[in-house]
Order: sequence, then C-alpha cells, then structure tokens
Amino acid sequence: MTEKEAKKKATKKKATKKATKKTAKKTAKKTAKKTTKKAAKKAVKKTARKRTAKAPQRMKIIWGVAKHGHDPVSTFAYRDQAKAAAEAAKKGDAFSVHRLRVPMEDDE
Repeated sequence: MTEKEAKKKATKKKATKKATKKTAKKTAKKTAKKTTKKAAKKAVKKTARKRTAKAPQRMKIIWGVAKHGHDPVSTFAYRDQAKAAAEAAKKGDAFSVHRLRVPMEDDE
C-alpha cells in the first residue's frame, strides 16, 4: 500500500466515525423530543367525567285492541282485561287483545 492510499483510508475511517456520531446524536435528540412530547400529552389529557346514569323510566302495562298487530284501536287499563276481550269480540275475528308497555305519567 502506498502512502496516498493509506491516507485516503484513514480519512475515510475518520469521516465515517464522524458521520455515525452525528447520526447517533440526531437520533438521540429525536427520541428525547418524542418522549417529552408524549409525556406532555399525557399530562395535558383531561380525565373523563363520570356521567350519572338516568333512572330507568317507569312503565305500566295496558291492554290494547288491535287488528293483526297494527296500532291499537282502543286501550284499556290493566285491570279491565275482560272489557278489552269483549271489545275485541264485538269488533270481529280480525281484532285481538295485546299487552302494551307504555311509560307512566307523572301523576300516577
């Protein structure tokens, strides 16, 4: 090996060492920035507020006379099932009595 070749080889080694040091420093800075950003985001995040659950709506059962499951033609209180059956019989074979769940009014 000649002197020129030896010098070139030595300068190449120095250049690669410097380059690797620079890239190592850059990557270290980037990772440090990312971790500080993540920590800042975690600190900034708000805690979720607990929502109070609404009380379930009170329901009552009434009897409805309807034609093959359509909207009820007439409704009766729960205790008047016999009246509802009589109404369905009076209207004809196509009508039947169905149990309906409806929300209770405030005054009940």
